[in-house]
Amino acid sequence: MAALNALMQVATTTSHGLLAIKWVLAGDEAGFPLVASLSLVAINTELLVRVAAVVHMRSILAHLATSRDYRIDFGDIGSLMGTPFGLVCIAWNVTVALVLLVCTLERVSELWRLLPWVATAVGSLLWANTTFKGIGASTWKDMEVVATTSTPVATVSEFLALVNEEDAMSVVEDFCEERSNWWCRLVATLGTARRLSLEDRLLERHWMAVLFAAFPEHPKMRVLHTMSFAFFKMLPFVMPALLVVYSLSRMPQIAALEVLGCVVSPAFVPASSEYFLSLEPGWNAELSLKFEMEVGQASRVRFCCSGRCTTLDSTRRKHSEDLLMTAQVPNSDFGACSLSLHGLRTREYAFTVVALQGVQGSASFGNHTTSFPTYAIKDRNYEVEHSGQWCGASTELEGCRPVEVFSEGAGIYAVQEGQLGGGTYSLTLTLRPKPSKHVFGLDHLNCSYTFQVRVVNREVRLAQLAQDVAERRATVDALEGFDQGGDAEAAQQRYQKALRERDSLLKDVYKAKQAEPIGGRGTVTFLAVGLTGTGKSELCHWMTGNKTACSPSATMQSHTSTVTFLKTNPFNDSHILTELEWIDTPGRGDTRGEATDEKMWNQTIDEILRKSQDQRIDRIVWVVNAAWQRGVAMREMMLKELRRSFGYHLYKHLDIVFNFLPHIPNKTEYREEVLIPQREKFTNWIMEQEDKLFNWSPKLRKEVSAEVNCTGFFGVSIDPAYLADRPAELPLSAPYLGWFTPFSYPAGMDELMRMFKKSASDDGAGLLLADKHPRTGPGILQKASLVAYVCGLRPDEKEQALLKSGIVAVHMQVEGEHLDSGDGVIMMPSTTSCGDPGVSDWPEMLASVGQQREHNDTHALYRVPWRPSRTQFCFCEAPACNQSWRFGQSAPERQIRPSEEKCPNPIGYKKLDRDLSYAGLVAVGDLIVAPPDEADAIMLLNATSGQVQKVAVNQSLNRTRPAKAGSDLNGDEDSEMTTTTAIPGLVGNDAQWCGVATDGRHVYAAPWNVMDILVFNVATRSSYGIPLDDHIDANDRFIDIAVGDNKLYLLPGRGRIRLAVVDLGSKDVQLKDLSNYSGGQQEADSPWLGAVIDSGKLFLIPHSSPNLVVMDTKSEKIIKVDASDKAIEGFGSLGLYLWAGCVQAEGYVYAVPHDAERILVVDVKRPQELEAVSTTSVEKSSGKWWGAAVSDHYFVAAPRNALEVLVMDLHTRHVYGVANVEGSDSSDKWRNPAVVAHKFFASPISSNSILEIDFTNHTHEVDRLE
Repeated sequence: MAALNALMQVATTTSHGLLAIKWVLAGDEAGFPLVASLSLVAINTELLVRVAAVVHMRSILAHLATSRDYRIDFGDIGSLMGTPFGLVCIAWNVTVALVLLVCTLERVSELWRLLPWVATAVGSLLWANTTFKGIGASTWKDMEVVATTSTPVATVSEFLALVNEEDAMSVVEDFCEERSNWWCRLVATLGTARRLSLEDRLLERHWMAVLFAAFPEHPKMRVLHTMSFAFFKMLPFVMPALLVVYSLSRMPQIAALEVLGCVVSPAFVPASSEYFLSLEPGWNAELSLKFEMEVGQASRVRFCCSGRCTTLDSTRRKHSEDLLMTAQVPNSDFGACSLSLHGLRTREYAFTVVALQGVQGSASFGNHTTSFPTYAIKDRNYEVEHSGQWCGASTELEGCRPVEVFSEGAGIYAVQEGQLGGGTYSLTLTLRPKPSKHVFGLDHLNCSYTFQVRVVNREVRLAQLAQDVAERRATVDALEGFDQGGDAEAAQQRYQKALRERDSLLKDVYKAKQAEPIGGRGTVTFLAVGLTGTGKSELCHWMTGNKTACSPSATMQSHTSTVTFLKTNPFNDSHILTELEWIDTPGRGDTRGEATDEKMWNQTIDEILRKSQDQRIDRIVWVVNAAWQRGVAMREMMLKELRRSFGYHLYKHLDIVFNFLPHIPNKTEYREEVLIPQREKFTNWIMEQEDKLFNWSPKLRKEVSAEVNCTGFFGVSIDPAYLADRPAELPLSAPYLGWFTPFSYPAGMDELMRMFKKSASDDGAGLLLADKHPRTGPGILQKASLVAYVCGLRPDEKEQALLKSGIVAVHMQVEGEHLDSGDGVIMMPSTTSCGDPGVSDWPEMLASVGQQREHNDTHALYRVPWRPSRTQFCFCEAPACNQSWRFGQSAPERQIRPSEEKCPNPIGYKKLDRDLSYAGLVAVGDLIVAPPDEADAIMLLNATSGQVQKVAVNQSLNRTRPAKAGSDLNGDEDSEMTTTTAIPGLVGNDAQWCGVATDGRHVYAAPWNVMDILVFNVATRSSYGIPLDDHIDANDRFIDIAVGDNKLYLLPGRGRIRLAVVDLGSKDVQLKDLSNYSGGQQEADSPWLGAVIDSGKLFLIPHSSPNLVVMDTKSEKIIKVDASDKAIEGFGSLGLYLWAGCVQAEGYVYAVPHDAERILVVDVKRPQELEAVSTTSVEKSSGKWWGAAVSDHYFVAAPRNALEVLVMDLHTRHVYGVANVEGSDSSDKWRNPAVVAHKFFASPISSNSILEIDFTNHTHEVDRLE
């Protein structure tokens, strides 16, 4: 019963919501009042459900206490006013009532509708309050027995503690008990608003414990209670949702329709929304439409016709809940109307009055157009059937016949007649409804209208006069000079009569013509150019009507030596509102010469720019004399200058006017047989000049050809004498004047009109004359994006002779149109604008043009050299990107200023266990091999991984020199040899081997204090020796070694000046005396240091000797070249030891400066022709460098005593120093380097580390650096 009672109250609350929606709001559009009503249903339902649940829980708790001989003391039972939730519900009911009151105030007569709603709300609250005060009638009766006994009394919390056997007093949520954050405060506030009483909260919290205690043996009863509670808990959400669904299902509609003055088709049905209204016969007043609608369907009704809308007022039908509304449709608004019902949803009815009103009429005959008074057809839901007829005015065209009527667009119809002439044109329009979907019952609806226009056609008469004038003029010319009596005079009179009628009609037509612009431009600017004698100035006269300013020349020398500026109406026609600006330039190619012409052209451009720096040229008019071919070379020069001045888009703005190309009466024949062949001939000539100037690739030539084909070509034959036939006060552009000779032919006035109209209709931006270096090719730069940086070594901005770590290049992604492999990009100085022709160091900068990595028609990737001072990104479209002014395109905001902080330091050091020296380094694959000098083992360094491995030398090779040798090679067995003594020099006396070479499989080291040549097999990591015991004595030492042609060549370091040649196949040893080439030395003091074999020649680099020695390895023929004069820079002092080490690259041998001040450069093919590159900008000390290697295109020398590593660009032969080398202030640091994969390694002398310099350019993506 309790559940049924609660459901009834919930149903009452739901009906309360329906009452608000349908009765109080009465069809109002969805808004805050509707939301408030639905929220009230949810809150009241929540109140009723909770009150019913709490009372039921009290009842069960009381029965449970009675069964256990307890009496419950319900101390918190009171009215809802004493609970927070009750207060919230009452307050919300009052608030919603006020909202609905304000809503209904707009309808004062409807205020009484609010009373039933208020009564229902009060009833629900009273029931909830009454129910909340008790625990159920049956429960009170059961407790009367317990109340009369001495049964113990317990409060709700005490009894729940007994039932639950735990502390049931805590009512604070544990989650927020110890917390004070905003979330807990919000939860606590919302929880407080939903509270009833303290005891009721305890019951709700321990409800499941009470159920288990009340029904311990009845699980189904517990499930039933639980499911019932869950069902009631959902009702506060379900009931408002059902009301929302109900509200959305209410579609407003008209119940009935009544019309006055028309018939509705199809018959009115409330569910249909499209109707057509056909006027009753003779009805021309306004229409009246009456609508009937049930109350609550819509709160606002709008009726619209022809864009004018009104809100309809409604009146209630007596003794009914229906509303009546009336709409009036004046005859000026006949057409498409609509009725919109705005309630919870919106519905629209369409009513179309099938009636024609407001037609706009015009008549066009040839070039003549006449407008009629406005009566325009508007957009209607009509299907129009049309027909027409024409009735002639002349006797041979008497009667009427049908003519074809064309529909030219929505609501636009035209009658077209092939035979022009006077007559009456009739147009009949039949209107039929055209519904959006098929509707039965519309076949009988139609409305017909007939329009008649009487036409008198001047154009027809002028066409006849044009023929008459031509014929009569021919007759007059034929009779001229013959004495035919009155025939010539009569012919002249007839001719003059035709001219007078012509002039009269032409003037009438011109006066009737309205002034209007041509095209969309306010001003069209023409720049006229041409050779002397082509009629350029006369064309100026025809185009502007100003004879004095144009001053045509009658001689072969240009009369126009200065620029003429004219601003006027085209053809001096005041009816053309578009303004003409004509710039007439001096004639070219006269007797003053080519140099004068070129100078004059430059002066012409300057003079125009002095007038206006923003001068734009819409069309360049090049006047060509089509009758003769004089000055073809001058034409070529003129095209070249035009191309240079206006760039690639010249042809889109170029008009070629062929003068002295007379017209003939047949215009089609003229175009096909005269103008078009002339055009093709000139176009081919232009393409020949383009190929000569730019040598276009096939791909780009296609684009250029398309540009050339945009050139306009016009043929005329203008003569000052023709102007005498122009009617007085008429401009050359007057309508129909071009139909008459000599303006139709031979002059071709229509070609000039065509040229001007084409120019005026062109919406392009024109050519900017101030652009000194316009785009030459089709390539267009639209966007340039920095995608990566390349880090490496580059010259320091302040000290150009030093290389430092930094960004050497950037990768730029270029986007555009018509990109080509011949395009170029470059980084210009930030102080220089793209396209600046005055770049001072351009030859040097030209080497910095970016390398194209990939490209297609719209995208290209470039690697562009970069320096901090060159941050301006500039683009050159193909072809011929070899001048600074060609790089004239730039992308917005393309100042490239990357940060160099992320670039790694390329200089590193491989630390060794202790200070150990090695004979030198050689590269075998990715392995660096270092035979020992004073070290105890062969060192192997993996250049990729950086791992170091030591391989012991075969013990049999550690044989030091004996005190005496057995004999010398000259057979003098008694000659006494000295013992090993300390000799100062480059190599210490404890050194075992000095100098190193490799053939790719083995590494060889020259013996210094030992008797064997060291041979190291790289593959097996084993070593052995080639003994020299039988060939050298104790004083003989070798300082360097070279390998080639399966032979070893050992350079003398101490002892006798002999070159040891070892055959690697037979192990035979030969000693070749070089004392005659040593510069006077009797005992070796390292006369040569550095050897290399190239092209069958052994090159020995002078060290203490002044002579370069070159020996043919097959014939052993030797030549010497004195190189001492290449060692000193100016008058510097020469040290004892000139060069130390060498390297071969690109057909040259480069010797490393030791005490010398220059790098010695030896041409392998012509060794006698020595060159030298100064290094004084890097270092001027002695003992500077020892040994070199080549990394990419760089010559790199190891610093012995120098402060910097020496680097020379082999392409430019610029020298640099790499600074910040560790221990740069010490001596005897490194020597004999090697390069593996762009990594430079130098062998230590007294240093405890191997010097490493990474010449690899490391590429980093942009997001890794920024």
